[in-house]
Amino acid sequence: MIKQQNKIQKFTLIETVIAVAILAISITTLLAISSSTMMQISKAERAYNEQHELTQAVEYYNIENFTGSITNEFFDLENFNINVYLKESNLELNSNQNINNLWQLRTLNINIKNKKSGRKTSANFDLIMPVKQE
Repeated sequence: MIKQQNKIQKFTLIETVIAVAILAISITTLLAISSSTMMQISKAERAYNEQHELTQAVEYYNIENFTGSITNEFFDLENFNINVYLKESNLELNSNQNINNLWQLRTLNINIKNKKSGRKTSANFDLIMPVKQE
């Protein structure tokens, strides 16, 4: 009688090392992608917060008719320095003389500095405003 040998094939050492190397490279790549994504999310969140602060400043000065000072109820003044002012615009209204007597073009400058991080955000808005009648 011929004996049948049950030959079980096993992985060789080289095949095992290659599989572990491929697994290590895959995990490293996934961690790098995850880290990059988290940094992009953090950057987008910071940009959103800066734009939100600028929007709040514009809304506040729109409500207050561009007069008065910034109050603690509106901004967290402990963490921010805010400087908002109007100045004459470099642009000119392109219309007839009657409208120019009633409206003026002004530039609203908003500068916000975060005291903790030192980051500065600023924006300029050109606004058409009614001329103050004296």
